[in-house]
Amino acid sequence: MRLPGISSVAFKLAGATLALVALVTAGVSVQLERSQHEGLLRAKELSAGAVTRLFADSCAPAHSHSCGSPQRFGIPTFQEAFRVSSCDQHLAGKT
Repeated sequence: MRLPGISSVAFKLAGATLALVALVTAGVSVQLERSQHEGLLRAKELSAGAVTRLFADSCAPAHSHSCGSPQRFGIPTFQEAFRVSSCDQHLAGKT
């Protein structure tokens, strides 16, 4: 026994449309979830880099203020500590 209207073209078209909408919705949902996950990973990576820079800056002997003047506290900079004088270069044979 066939129910009237079940095999109509309109019913088949409605079913196909609903199936297509469900597939597209599922695909978009998966892509958005993936994109959000990658964004969170990038944010964590950036914050870890910022924490690392803050830690490195807090451990460094000479800091720079925002105006660019170094805090010295009598500690030579790396370049000053390892500057080779012209006399030392002559002794090393690098003249």
